[in-house]
Amino acid sequence: MLILVCGLPGVGKSTLAKVISAELGAEYLSSDIIRRKMLEERTYSEQEKYKVYGNLVGEAKRLLSAGKTVVCDATFYKKKTRGEMRMAAEGAQADVVFVKCVLDEKAIEGRMEKRALLGNSKSEANFRIYLKVKGLFEEIEGDYLEVDTSLAIEKQAGKVQEYLGKRAGWRPEELMSPDAYPGEADAVELKETHISWVFLAGEYVYKVKKPVKFSFLDFSTKEKRREFCEEEVRLNKRLSPEIYVGVVPLVKESKGVKFEGEGHALDYAVKMRRMKNGDTMDKVLETGGITVADVEEIAGEIAEFHQAVPSIQDPRYNSPEMVKEQIDDLASVRGVVEAACGMGEKIDFILKKSAEFIEKNEGLLRNRQADGMVKECHGDLHSGNIFVGKKKHIFDCIEFNEDFRCIDVASEIAFMAMDLDARGRKDLGNVFVGKYLQLSEDAELEKLLGLYKCYRANVRAKVAALGYAQNPTGEGKGNMKKYLVLAEKYAQEL
Repeated sequence: MLILVCGLPGVGKSTLAKVISAELGAEYLSSDIIRRKMLEERTYSEQEKYKVYGNLVGEAKRLLSAGKTVVCDATFYKKKTRGEMRMAAEGAQADVVFVKCVLDEKAIEGRMEKRALLGNSKSEANFRIYLKVKGLFEEIEGDYLEVDTSLAIEKQAGKVQEYLGKRAGWRPEELMSPDAYPGEADAVELKETHISWVFLAGEYVYKVKKPVKFSFLDFSTKEKRREFCEEEVRLNKRLSPEIYVGVVPLVKESKGVKFEGEGHALDYAVKMRRMKNGDTMDKVLETGGITVADVEEIAGEIAEFHQAVPSIQDPRYNSPEMVKEQIDDLASVRGVVEAACGMGEKIDFILKKSAEFIEKNEGLLRNRQADGMVKECHGDLHSGNIFVGKKKHIFDCIEFNEDFRCIDVASEIAFMAMDLDARGRKDLGNVFVGKYLQLSEDAELEKLLGLYKCYRANVRAKVAALGYAQNPTGEGKGNMKKYLVLAEKYAQEL
């Protein structure tokens, strides 16, 4: 993606462009910086401008071709230079977005006077240059976002993020037609989470990541969504190679949007084979169809998987500091929880007891890492992510944040045990843990099981709160309550 932050001198383009670059993890390009590098004496003439912009276009083209998101900070007051940037983006098959910064002229004059007094600005443009550029500015053609830079910078950046989300180029409802799919599909079913749209069509499933950014993941750009789609396929092929087909584009054709079509990619999806002749474990649990033998088989598959995946050598992973930070992230949804069900104090108690346990068991946590018990795990092991047909398939592992999958195997086992507790099948949870301990011979695991069960209930409560914030439902509120009560119970036992 190419984001052009433009406008008259002195409006605050650079401040906003730098913040956007940091939030998106993008490359930052500035005409002011390039001008100073290229020219010892600067006149802001037309000839000088085209030299600077030529360099800017070339550098943007190079970065876009390398798959980078680029934020360009310049006036872009001529249609010609904006057109050249559009062509650079098109050549790299990247989207281009215009953000025009505006500010009251008296505020601009005051800002420039302050700059001159302080002498700390990287821009050399003064009010005379402002007036000159103002007289030459050619209006932007087509769609663009206008941002008033008198607003707080957080609000400015928020407007840009919201605009980027709306510019995805397609709407989920457009993919409800069978014509949007390459194979035969009589009907399309949509399932939605707080981070994905999942389309079930014929023999296949297409999972598209939402353009969202949370404290624990960043799908805010098309490039990042493609990267995480590829990572999702790589990781899930470890346990379910039969399900994961690959990454496919979503394109715009004459008749509408379509998966695996020809043309410029609007977005990307993980393509999976649709499982039949069975159901996910959570649904089968509701009918009492899961047996002790089923649970022991799953424990055996996970024990074998953990044995096969490499240990993580970086001591940062699963350190006491990281574990505490991950647990404490529940506080980020405290406001949602308190407003929805008045349980903010439960969050305070859960975090307090977890912190005390971590401090008391710091040595044990560090020894687990040193002993090779921190591995690149599944990261999201619960009954909703296990298909129990003729063959069991464990799918949908964590791809969006390696901190959530490079974990102690005890945390992985605790998630499944907590999930079974939450579904009223503590007996099966005990079977699962017991069989895993027997096969893995991991004697220290049980000492950490309570902490990690508490953490996993904490995670489910947070996910429910995030979903509720997007779409307030009785089910969402019920899940928040259920998992907070369960996390509190585990915390009391620490």
